[in-house]
Amino acid sequence: MNNGNFGLAIAEMPERTKQESLPQKRGDKKFILLVSFVAALGGLLFGFHAAIISGIIPYTSAYFAMNEYMLGWSVSSILVG
Repeated sequence: MNNGNFGLAIAEMPERTKQESLPQKRGDKKFILLVSFVAALGGLLFGFHAAIISGIIPYTSAYFAMNEYMLGWSVSSILVG
């Protein structure tokens, strides 16, 4: 096995200047904060929605006389929509 050519497979990375490594605009930070806020709000609302649905399952299944399959289909449909 010849290991003499191993160094040729490694590409050299160009060095970055300080200006390239920092964000170019202040708008980049605002965009990241906006996306983070929207993602956090979406997670909060999804969890709240799931808690509400799990709380009404006993009442819904009793009121509509659902079996397990019908209840599973209705809960999954509510979560998707």
